[in-house]
Amino acid sequence: MNNPVEHIQIDEDGVPRTINKNVKVKMIASKFLYADESAEDIAEHYGIAVSDVYAALAYYYDNKDEYDERERENMAYVKKHGISTEEHLAQLRARLPKTE
Repeated sequence: MNNPVEHIQIDEDGVPRTINKNVKVKMIASKFLYADESAEDIAEHYGIAVSDVYAALAYYYDNKDEYDERERENMAYVKKHGISTEEHLAQLRARLPKTE
């Protein structure tokens, strides 16, 4: 029987990252969900395997409630400080690395 292959590690700060190239799961999920990039494009952009992208997405979906709660907290903070949701999302999208 084959042993499972690990793709995700939790760093000392509690941030989940790919073992290959140490890319944050949140960055991969953001590019996939909000920038509408394919798994293949994300893998190419970060220089990781497509399997790393899918492993990061699996980790994201396994922990979606936690990620969604953090997003709600971020949005409440943004709203409290006078930034619209659309402006905040535009700022987030602008920070995402562009692929050609």
